[in-house]
Amino acid sequence: MAHRTRQPIAALLFALPAAVALLLTLVSAPSLHAQAPVPYPAMNLLKPSDPSLDASRQRAPLDLVHSKWLFRQGDDPHWSSPSLDDSHWQLVDSSQKFASYAQVARNRVYWYRLHLRFDGSQTDPALKIYSLARAYSAWANGNLLAQFGGRPGHPYPTYQPSRIYDLPAPPGLPADVVLAFRCVLLGNATTLDQPLLGPGKLTLGSHDELQQNRERDILRYDGPYWALLLLQILVGILTLMLFRAQPSQRDYLWIALLALQQVLQASLNTALDFVPISRDFVQLSQALLDAALTVLYLGFYAALMHHHLRRWKQFVYLGAFLIFAVELLHSETTLINDSLGAVLFILGWVPLILYPLVAMRRSGWRAHHEARLMLFPFALLALEFLLRYGSEVLVNLGLLQQMPAIFRGTFIAYFYVNSTLLANTLFWLAVPAIIVFRSNRLSRENARIAADMEAARRVQALLVPATPPATPGFLVDTVYIPAQEVGGDFFLVSPAPDYSLLIVVGDVSGKGVQAAMVVAAIVGILRNEASRQPETVLAHLNSALCGIISGFATCLCLHIDADGRLTVANAGHIPPYLDGRELALPGALPLGLAPGTQYDTLAFPLQPGNRIVLVSDGVVEAESADKQLLGFEGTRRLSTQSAQAIAATAAAFGQNDDITVVAITWTGNPS
Repeated sequence: MAHRTRQPIAALLFALPAAVALLLTLVSAPSLHAQAPVPYPAMNLLKPSDPSLDASRQRAPLDLVHSKWLFRQGDDPHWSSPSLDDSHWQLVDSSQKFASYAQVARNRVYWYRLHLRFDGSQTDPALKIYSLARAYSAWANGNLLAQFGGRPGHPYPTYQPSRIYDLPAPPGLPADVVLAFRCVLLGNATTLDQPLLGPGKLTLGSHDELQQNRERDILRYDGPYWALLLLQILVGILTLMLFRAQPSQRDYLWIALLALQQVLQASLNTALDFVPISRDFVQLSQALLDAALTVLYLGFYAALMHHHLRRWKQFVYLGAFLIFAVELLHSETTLINDSLGAVLFILGWVPLILYPLVAMRRSGWRAHHEARLMLFPFALLALEFLLRYGSEVLVNLGLLQQMPAIFRGTFIAYFYVNSTLLANTLFWLAVPAIIVFRSNRLSRENARIAADMEAARRVQALLVPATPPATPGFLVDTVYIPAQEVGGDFFLVSPAPDYSLLIVVGDVSGKGVQAAMVVAAIVGILRNEASRQPETVLAHLNSALCGIISGFATCLCLHIDADGRLTVANAGHIPPYLDGRELALPGALPLGLAPGTQYDTLAFPLQPGNRIVLVSDGVVEAESADKQLLGFEGTRRLSTQSAQAIAATAAAFGQNDDITVVAITWTGNPS
């Protein structure tokens, strides 16, 4: 029931991106229409029986999308001739959908013709061609002007960089130029929608003007993508550095890999502009990059939430494989038509889109602050993808006239943007925002932990004082060096009015605050312990700790009478050293493991001047840089030195754990 009450939050998170996308669609649709190129006043379109374009007064680059084009389906090499009688050809313009005047099918050939008229005042007239059909040939007055791609069934490039071609119109002389285009439809649904008549595909102007416009368009069209790529690179470097500093935060690694994927994608797109690359390599690379993108998004969100759904991850992997297969099969074969290919592509992404929502619901909406904050940009990215490809399916099925404006792209200020760019930019801006949020949260948590640790350290300093109490008849020297702010070692030196002395040294398993809390409980029990018999003291401690602590504690308890009689009981601790030799003691279980454990005692007579040294395992387990342990033999050799010297030597050798040293010398004279 707790999850049901939080479902409106999930609905809101996914409804907000939908509202934003709808608003952008409604706003951008009229704006794109308003910003579409309109016929220049100088353009003179003659009557349909003579569909020529008077370019005599044309002084600015003109998009030929608005010209009156002649069209014919079929193929004949003579159709490129300027003297061809094309009066019976079909007259079309850019407002007509391609399917309304042609049979749309792969590997079909279509011809377009356009008549241009120059009066001789134009200088270096030229034509810029960009992305017509996936394969085409162009003629000017019967002379081959440009050729791209191949013929049906043969390999062809997958990308068309823009090219500028000079037209045969000598300056100072009137000239008529007939443009003829032979287009082969080998592409996908977007290419079949308008194989030739589309904005920006054919532009008329002077060579210099077209070159300047092309350089300007690189900034206008590609500038936002390069800015996004720079953001991705910076975020990738930042997250990689953070991952090296915090290897446990694996979401940083996944973001760095996502940035790498984006860099590889941009590199492939850029290389296609300048380097001839085989079609098979491009198709395989693109399929791998798209499939990898799915897996990388999955790894990022799973690591961000620290909640893994094995079955859903398997669905995502299957979706990535489906994307890979569709990319390869849909590119050149007829096994998958355009609409089915788009639907399968969407289905490949659905498991990934649902994964964050399902994982968040199962782990609890209040947990994982960063995951909740990242859900909005991720949901917007997913929604943009679904709406864009869904619109393409509707266009292919004839249920939608054209793609919504925001998905086709529009100018915002000086730059050309589309929904994909906006959604990706929001996502990659959200990543550093999440990093800042996490850093602030961790800073607050670290400050709180530091305050708690300082309080625990002060409490432990009171429980384990650095200076032992007065011990008539004994010389006592103690040293305690915790490995962290607080430690798990403890000791007690308790003199009695009868001039006897009780000494307890121990070590709690674990480190940090949890071990320090157990130490506090043990010291409190010892200070309230009425018995001074070592076996009884250990039995009472064991009874109190069993079932209370999750680990265990080793402990060594000694009692020295006023006449020098030493009684020792051990609970799994390191045996004491008497004048440089180890005392052999019977083994026993540590405290807190088994209730009712009995502890044996041994008694030894002491002579005045005898010295007993008790240490914790931080001394024995001191490890050097070359992985050598100080060990029992090294500790035995050190046991004849002062407590300060023993502790200092162990710490310098290589401290890995708390170090405790208690040295007692019986003087035999309590006065």
